[in-house]
Amino acid sequence: MVFLSKSMLVAGALTLSFFIVSGDGGDRGEGHQATPIDVENRPRTIQLLPQALAQDSGGSGVVVEIGNGVSPRDPARMGPTGVNQTMGQKGGGEKGRQGMPDMDMGRMDGGEKGRQGMPDMDMSRMDGGENSIGSQGTRKNALLDAWKLDSKTAENVRKALDTSYTFDIDVPLSGLNRALADLTGQPVFLNERAVREAKQELDIPIKYTREKTPLRSAMRQILRPLCLKASIDNDGIVITVDHAALAKAGIGTDAWINVDQEMERDLSAKLEQKGVFEFRDTPLKECISSLADQFDLKMVIREDALEDIGLTSNHLITLTLADITLQDALSEMLFALDCTYTVSGGLVVITSAGIGEEDFLTRVYWLDGTGLMGKQAIEIITATVSPDMWQHLGGPSTISGLINPRAGLVIATTYTLHKKIERMLKTLRDSQFAPDPNLELVETFGPGSSMGAGSVGF
Repeated sequence: MVFLSKSMLVAGALTLSFFIVSGDGGDRGEGHQATPIDVENRPRTIQLLPQALAQDSGGSGVVVEIGNGVSPRDPARMGPTGVNQTMGQKGGGEKGRQGMPDMDMGRMDGGEKGRQGMPDMDMSRMDGGENSIGSQGTRKNALLDAWKLDSKTAENVRKALDTSYTFDIDVPLSGLNRALADLTGQPVFLNERAVREAKQELDIPIKYTREKTPLRSAMRQILRPLCLKASIDNDGIVITVDHAALAKAGIGTDAWINVDQEMERDLSAKLEQKGVFEFRDTPLKECISSLADQFDLKMVIREDALEDIGLTSNHLITLTLADITLQDALSEMLFALDCTYTVSGGLVVITSAGIGEEDFLTRVYWLDGTGLMGKQAIEIITATVSPDMWQHLGGPSTISGLINPRAGLVIATTYTLHKKIERMLKTLRDSQFAPDPNLELVETFGPGSSMGAGSVGF
């Protein structure tokens, strides 16, 4: 019995030693186990997220994201504080995931759960302090996967942007990319379609002379006056349009989906014209006819819609207004009748305020120059522009986020609400002077979101 007990004791000690040796060595938090990392097969891809050079706040031209194949505890990549030194360095104390590795916390090290081998991080404070767990308990989408840069060329370009060169450039815009490529040894491309969108000509002369200037600064000084900018691509540097600069000038801020763009632009200009509006016991149809003649518009009354609310086009109108826009005069005239106006097939249509969703107009709004990200813009619009009209409060209007990779909104609602949103975003652009935020995080709202299924914020 004594011999048997001693044998069991020795066997138990050997078993305990085996678990200690195969464990994590005590350098991880309690309750965590280590899974050996196959050093030979571990991928080492560094992925780069492009950042508009014209909007850079002084850091690197890109934000560097570490893919899930690079060990965050690789000694060759660790700094004295235990932070992976291949992460992008963002200045100004910015919060959120800037420069943080993209890590699936439930799939680290051979698929085991938990934060094995990871520094202690408060997961509820990731993504700028917001809860990183979605409505279904899953982690929200990470960086803009579709536009990640992972080529060696992109990595070389990033280094070149911070390299100083002596510039002596005297070429047309169409030859700028070749001149920069010859000088820096990096591939540079000119997006001619973007040049046309920026309202520039390819033969405009470019003259630029500087001693020992970083490529980043030089390109910014050359391109910004032209409403152009440089961005990093997997194939090199691309000279393209600066949408934020154009938006400040009111160019390319939106696009109608089911409305003729030229017709609406003409109507919008006429709605902003001021006039004198004086009607005394005048039938509605005569008021509308008078406005159509005064402002050279095609206007009709939808009689069946008025009948649904107990009105006819012979309803008498008494109204006296001076020095206000046609838009405000129409709103004032029709509001008291529970009516509104919309556009359809080149016509201004007078109809009831309770028009169905099939009459809604859809429009894309780009957020360039507003300083807003998608989620913030959605919250502001739905809270301030006719809140009871939006789906999350039971209304019929819809609003969704969009990245392509520009940040934008897709909104389906009434024409009058579109005009209010347009006015709000213009006011924000007029008062915004700082660079737009970088589109680093995509958050997908689940079915339980207050913004409704399919809405996306950024």
